[in-house]
Amino acid sequence: MRVVNKKAQAMSTNTIILLILGLIILVALIYGFYTGWGAFQASVGKTNVDSVVEQCKTSCTLNEKFGYCSNDVELRVQEEELKLVTSCGVLSVVPEFKRYGVTPCAKIQCSVPCESIRVNELTGVVADAMTEGYYDVSAFASGLADGKYCLIPRA
Repeated sequence: MRVVNKKAQAMSTNTIILLILGLIILVALIYGFYTGWGAFQASVGKTNVDSVVEQCKTSCTLNEKFGYCSNDVELRVQEEELKLVTSCGVLSVVPEFKRYGVTPCAKIQCSVPCESIRVNELTGVVADAMTEGYYDVSAFASGLADGKYCLIPRA
């Protein structure tokens, strides 16, 4: 009976597995450096308040008007089971959101119509009076007549 030496076969299988793992890591690094690490942080951490605050400060510092006023960021707070998708500008002016620490940017003057302001895919509506159960984004909205409010329903 002849004994077959399987060491060479095992080594090639191990080498293939290591090459595949190395390729996956290389692709992840390229993706991370190309698109930024935010996508990885979003999938790893449940609470991302600090990274959103830092992202908003960076947009302000670099005078990125679109990034601060219109670009959506996703703020998650695991303890409160909260997920907000809105702009840095909205996070800085809505009283209920100020506790997360996004500060208004003095360098950028946002000019966003009420109908274009969003919180979790819900858009702003012009109203005659402040209504319970709505976020008041009037300080962020442009083109509001005197005595009018820009409100977004709370989901």
